[in-house]
Amino acid sequence: MSRFTKRAIVGAAVVGLVASLTFTGAPSAGAQAGDEAVPVTMGTASTSGVESSGASTSAGFAGTGVAENGIAPEATVVSDGDFEGQPIGGESVIGADGRVQVTDTTVYPARAIGQIELVDSFGDSYICTGWLIDRNTILTSGHCAFNPSPSGNAIIQSAQFFPGRNGGTDPFGGCSVVSVFSRSGWRVNGQAKHDWAAMQLNCNIGDTVGWLGYFSVPGVNQLDGKTGRVEGYPGDKPFGTHWKMSGTMASRTDLDMIHYGLDTAGGQSGSPIMVANRPSCGGPCGMGIHSYGAGGNPPLNSGPRINPTNFGLISDFADNNG
Repeated sequence: MSRFTKRAIVGAAVVGLVASLTFTGAPSAGAQAGDEAVPVTMGTASTSGVESSGASTSAGFAGTGVAENGIAPEATVVSDGDFEGQPIGGESVIGADGRVQVTDTTVYPARAIGQIELVDSFGDSYICTGWLIDRNTILTSGHCAFNPSPSGNAIIQSAQFFPGRNGGTDPFGGCSVVSVFSRSGWRVNGQAKHDWAAMQLNCNIGDTVGWLGYFSVPGVNQLDGKTGRVEGYPGDKPFGTHWKMSGTMASRTDLDMIHYGLDTAGGQSGSPIMVANRPSCGGPCGMGIHSYGAGGNPPLNSGPRINPTNFGLISDFADNNG
């Protein structure tokens, strides 16, 4: 049997997927009641640690970049181009559109960022953005994984991730999502500061496409004025095209949320809020997860920050994905 699943039959093929997208284990230090992670340990080419400044960092990896016959050797999904999902989110273009298209998505770090095709808990189809943080774990928005509910169990029915997608071309193929973690603050209460999720893939495609590093810094105002960018797959552009914009993080940024005047659109939910080069990461490094459109005065887009607590929860989940 082929190792590949065509996107058109994923819904039928992944019988019982919702049952597999559950959480076991004890909460980590700093977690809320209801936050869980699975206690299994994996090893990767990345390293992590605490810097002398008190920052915590998980290093990135560029990957081999080598595809075989137009697909990564680890890929388990190939798309047939029939997915008709709508972009999630109401993210905003603020003034003139400053986004720039990334036309070569086979180079790092663009190839470590991908489009997610998902079917939510109600059976509706959507697109989001995700980014690899190790060989088989991606970060995205919580609203790309759960609809908030009193039970906290309104999880997506299925999802597939296609790194480096470029319009109608998937230069590396893709992988299916097999487990999801999101904080109870999002799953139950729908709080913006907890609107992020980590997803485990069923293949180690990061070995080929690489992954981004990520970091947290202590203190409330440590990201104010930092230059960063948001990069992903906006729904107001041609389907599957990859766009980015750089700029300064606003002084409204606090311990839980990052605010910025960088242009985005629905479909970019889950994009990395990243710096281009952090030496302790070995290159591009995420500091947050883009999730929201313009709000406040002046209007700014925003996303949850990878603060020290979130850094620990993300690292626990990634380490569990052997």
